[in-house]
Amino acid sequence: MALCSCLRNLKSFVNMTLVLVLPAIICAQESRFDTGDEGWRATGDPLSAVPAWFPTGGNPGGWVRTIDASTGGTWQWVAPAQFLGNKCTAYGNFLRFDLTASEVNNNPTRPDVTLVSGNIQLVFNTPSDPGPNWTHYDVPLRENAGWRMGNLNGAAPSQAQFRAVLSNLTALRIRGEYLSLGDDEGGLDNVILESIFAFDLDANDSTTPTGSVDFQSDSLCSGESPVADTDLLLLAETRIDSLVVEILNPLDGPAESLRLPAWPPALTVAGNGSQRLVLRNAGMAVATDFQAALLLVRYRNTLQNATRAVRIVDNRVYTFCGETARARAFVPWFPAGFAGTDGSVNFCAYDAAQDLRDFLGPDISSDGRWSPPLVSGNSSFFPENDTAGNYLYIVESPAGCVSDTASLRVQVAYPPELGPDALLCRDSTLLLAVQPAGAYIAWRWNTGPNRPEITVSGAGTYVVTVTAQDGNCVFSDSVRVDLITCSECPVYVPNVFSPNDDGRNDRFQPFHHCVFRQYRLNIFDRWGNQVFASKSPEAGWDGRFRGKELPPGVFVWILEMETEFFGEGLKRRLFGNVTLVR
Repeated sequence: MALCSCLRNLKSFVNMTLVLVLPAIICAQESRFDTGDEGWRATGDPLSAVPAWFPTGGNPGGWVRTIDASTGGTWQWVAPAQFLGNKCTAYGNFLRFDLTASEVNNNPTRPDVTLVSGNIQLVFNTPSDPGPNWTHYDVPLRENAGWRMGNLNGAAPSQAQFRAVLSNLTALRIRGEYLSLGDDEGGLDNVILESIFAFDLDANDSTTPTGSVDFQSDSLCSGESPVADTDLLLLAETRIDSLVVEILNPLDGPAESLRLPAWPPALTVAGNGSQRLVLRNAGMAVATDFQAALLLVRYRNTLQNATRAVRIVDNRVYTFCGETARARAFVPWFPAGFAGTDGSVNFCAYDAAQDLRDFLGPDISSDGRWSPPLVSGNSSFFPENDTAGNYLYIVESPAGCVSDTASLRVQVAYPPELGPDALLCRDSTLLLAVQPAGAYIAWRWNTGPNRPEITVSGAGTYVVTVTAQDGNCVFSDSVRVDLITCSECPVYVPNVFSPNDDGRNDRFQPFHHCVFRQYRLNIFDRWGNQVFASKSPEAGWDGRFRGKELPPGVFVWILEMETEFFGEGLKRRLFGNVTLVR
């Protein structure tokens, strides 16, 4: 299994107990070849540097095979990059592998395993050679196990030299050819470089890409962020000397810091509250002490308008090997920032759409949201579509945490409502009132008054101009008033008149206050002769016919008319007699 899968198995172990003997759990860098060649290559005189991979036939499962080119020399298996680097914690454990060889002619002067660090080379010879069947090897990784410096006749390395090579391993080679002359082929399976050490800020990869030992913070609701997940794994058989936590390239200077509220007594802490925190072993600290402290470390940023970016917090573990492991926490510091200050704004109903954020003050975060939402879906308030009221500007972090709010009272001044055009009964009055009256501070009617209401009795168009409370909005409205007759018009017809030019009752005519649509008055003598006719309500009979005065007598009149009644026509026919007196 690979290192990351080993860590997952270790996680369950760490959660269950920390009192078991740690060597019972072995983490390793390994190649099982169950899915491919895993980057292994061959050097020396192989027919091809890239081995052939077989999914079955290994010990068990997949394996790789290389064929000798028979050009001289001895070919070797070459480990990929994941087996190299700082492998210091493998000291005292084993390099394990399985080999097959089609032909064997042992040459004890050629090493079976080679470890290289720069110009330093450690070599090892196994006690037996492989054969056609799989042979398993366990090579101890310690200076007194038979290793030699340079070649198989060299001096034994010291412990310091052996650890130094493991601390910076630049090459790992395993002998694949065991026949001095002639063609042969060899197979490799189950290479394991044991190391009882694991460091993963996010052991189950819940917030980071699969297989990563880094950690991506996903919550800023508390105003600070952890630098390791709750399933942090730090496991070491060897003594940990120190753990350094450091903010890389702080963007906001002293406003950024690392805080550790408490730590185990087996540790000493330097730089608490600064950008570089150093946890040191006070003498008896074990891996779980460092793990417990690291879980409490928090990244903080006290700048109100902090630079919006992902912060990188570096974590480095030091053992006797020097820097043994490194992992990074990625803190997405995107504070929602500043929502502005509470306020109010007045609009006129005829105003164009405006951005409400402009009324919250400078330097606010532009990515907030409004509650209730605006019709436009963004920050534009359009008096024609949006309603007046209280709006809350809410600014959140990427994790959905509300960090700041600001309230904005939005008022809209609307035109007055005089109502629809009206019909007014004659001899009645109508009250015209601006609604709502309290929304305005000034009124002016085209008939002269400067008040919110007037009483009218005549027909006409009445116009009011108003000024809203804030003094910036001016509106006008009008209403048309027409008069109508709401009862039958009374007509009085005298029964006697004296056309003697004395100025009294000199003419005969009906008396009325009617609005006539049609009017016809006819007067007849006793023989049925028409002596007078008129279609004008204002015309009267002076007692003459064809310019001559008629003698006294009784005459018959007939009045045919159409008057107005509730806006409709009302036809009537009246008749009677009148006495002419001389």
